[in-house]
Amino acid sequence: MKQIVGNDSSISIINSSARSNSIPHAYLFEGPTHVGKMTAAKELAMFLNCNSTVEACSNCVQCKRIMNGTHADVEFIGLSDNNISSSNQGVVTIEQIRNIQKKIALSPFEGKYRVIIIAEAENLTLEASNCLLKTLEDPPEGVVIVLLTVNSSNLLSTVVSRCLLVQFKPVNTNLIKSYLVDNYSVSEKEAFELSRLSKGSPGWAINAVCNTEVRDRFNKIVEKIDVTIKGDLELRFEYADDIAQMFRKEKKLVKDELHFWLNYWRDILLIKVGASELVIHNSRLETFNFLSSQMTVDIIFSVIKKLLETLDLLDRNINPNLAIEQFVISLPEINIKPS
Repeated sequence: MKQIVGNDSSISIINSSARSNSIPHAYLFEGPTHVGKMTAAKELAMFLNCNSTVEACSNCVQCKRIMNGTHADVEFIGLSDNNISSSNQGVVTIEQIRNIQKKIALSPFEGKYRVIIIAEAENLTLEASNCLLKTLEDPPEGVVIVLLTVNSSNLLSTVVSRCLLVQFKPVNTNLIKSYLVDNYSVSEKEAFELSRLSKGSPGWAINAVCNTEVRDRFNKIVEKIDVTIKGDLELRFEYADDIAQMFRKEKKLVKDELHFWLNYWRDILLIKVGASELVIHNSRLETFNFLSSQMTVDIIFSVIKKLLETLDLLDRNINPNLAIEQFVISLPEINIKPS
């Protein structure tokens, strides 16, 4: 699996099983988002259907159609990755599973195997899970089902027990950095920053390199954090109201933004304790030096603690206005502007 960054032991398990005389009828790939689960699932589908008998060549008609999401025998269900167009986003319903069951009852149309990839399998409804379980208990010949999830404990234990579990771990940031430098037109400095921001998810870093919208959004968030920290209470309340309104429509985007806040304050803390070489946002060293000079380590820790509490409150569906307002109120007052 040439396109996977890191997780060599996981890839070895998949390769060995796919080359065996008894290919598992179901896999469960577990790990953080953007760590390579979807890429591994597509490469498994390519290997099973490729015209080559050694490994997926990536060049034959079968491989190209799978990569493009147009192969008749490879179906994507649920929230798909950025390279696959799908209208099946959100929960996975029993109707979707029944539709799949009708398709896999037929022989493969153009390849050797029918491969069903269910992204974010934790979004299977209970009815859909029980319906899928029937297929896992008595799978048709020539069918391989791949479930992708962040946490297998969110799936029915009976579903998990009928799959080959393959765990994907966060990838070493130095490995991600090297991959970006070697495969994309990225400077060492930018690759370092993106690899740290990725939190071990190479897919996020690659997407940030290839998609200017991702980087633009990131820069806007950091600039917004700069302004909010240095702003007065009125400006901070305006920010809290904007974020709370966004949370009602795009919960994940707001949580992502608050995690950027965590990275930001982590960098301020690193500057304060004399570990500037570990700072993620190298381009903002001057700002971090200024901010760290305005507060003690205890104050910085208190902000980080409040951020974590805010994320927990949002996870528990506490009123977003109240949770975020409490956070911005807790921010230390910055009285002196840097020259």
